Amino acid sequence: MASRKVLFTSLVAAAALACAAGPAVAAPAQDASVMGDVPWCVSTDIYNEASGQVAWVWNACGNTQRARVVIGWGPDSDCFTIPPGSGAAYHFTFGNYGKTETC
Repeated sequence: MASRKVLFTSLVAAAALACAAGPAVAAPAQDASVMGDVPWCVSTDIYNEASGQVAWVWNACGNTQRARVVIGWGPDSDCFTIPPGSGAAYHFTFGNYGKTETC
């Protein structure tokens, strides 16, 4: 009977330790410093067209910016290199605009 009590106590202790440690989380696919939110001087406007939607990314910064459009439930854009005072357009027919991020 004593060995059952020791085994039960060990299992309870192991379960408590596992709960205290929190859930295991996989590492992100990419370093968070590589991808992130665009600076405040980069804006995105979404327009509806007959053939889908257009995400227009405008760079009002004083230097060249690299950005991509993330689409929920659809294909993301390639990485755009946008000079100061210029913009880039991404046409998409599936999904919803999610965000614009650096790349």
